[in-house]
Amino acid sequence: MKQTITIIILVLTFGLQSAMAQKKEITETFSNYIEATKSDNLEEQLKFFHPQLFIFFPKDTFLLALEMIKANPMVKVGNERLISISEVYIENGSQYALLTFNQEMSMNMSNMKNQGGSDYAISLMIDDFKRQYGEENVNFDEKLYKVEIMMTNEFYAIFDPKLKTWKFLPKDEDSKSIIEQIVPEKIRQKI
Repeated sequence: MKQTITIIILVLTFGLQSAMAQKKEITETFSNYIEATKSDNLEEQLKFFHPQLFIFFPKDTFLLALEMIKANPMVKVGNERLISISEVYIENGSQYALLTFNQEMSMNMSNMKNQGGSDYAISLMIDDFKRQYGEENVNFDEKLYKVEIMMTNEFYAIFDPKLKTWKFLPKDEDSKSIIEQIVPEKIRQKI
């Protein structure tokens, strides 16, 4: 009986240590991804995404979108904070987890101030942001003509032994058909 209890304790201890190590690896990979988003080398960001994503969205298209965002002085994205990492699940030799993180976006629209119809267009855009992100997460500074949005985003973290590192896949409505092909249904139902 004493040996059985010892074995159970050892198994639980190793399982807990393994889970903690996995979450630490995911956290470090996410931190490295955030650092890459701040660098001038936009291609560095793409290394963190699951390669199958680029079958559906070519890298050139991704790079163009990233360049447009980075070049636009009116839009700033940053201040990412990791909120949580789900339990890590294993299916067909690959590991899966769900990351949830906050990110702030600000849009300076001062160049639209006092232009015909801009107030109405901005109010429609702000209403849309409030529906999308929640009223409490959207703030419009009327003096500065600046919109600030607190967004909550999710990524699937995927460890495929062939890739030898954790890769990310955005969990959003636009990526749904891609997610269905990469993340098994059993896993999607859990996370």
